[in-house]
Amino acid sequence: MEASRLADFKNILLKRKAETEKLIRAFESDSKTVNLDEPIGRLTRMDAIQQQHLSKAKKHQAVQRSNRIDEALKRIDEGTYGICQGCQELIEEKRLKAMPEALHCIECHRQIV
Repeated sequence: MEASRLADFKNILLKRKAETEKLIRAFESDSKTVNLDEPIGRLTRMDAIQQQHLSKAKKHQAVQRSNRIDEALKRIDEGTYGICQGCQELIEEKRLKAMPEALHCIECHRQIV
């Protein structure tokens, strides 16, 4: 892949990394423990607990995405970005535009899933 395209993908990944880190911080504050002694109604408390669980799940997903982005940035630095980890062929640029942290080409991804 050309150096200019790699730079473009690196910028995209860095931007997504910043956005993901911002989401993680937001989900951290939303997933704080619900105080059961707080004088609120039972349904409100149940809603707060449900919201806490959703925030924890979303935070977990965001952390996983952040890790995948870190790995993609590492592959750029190593010179292996855009190479499928399954078949060792180039990943289509169209796929990388949609999912710049992709590890596999479409065919290998289908075999995994």
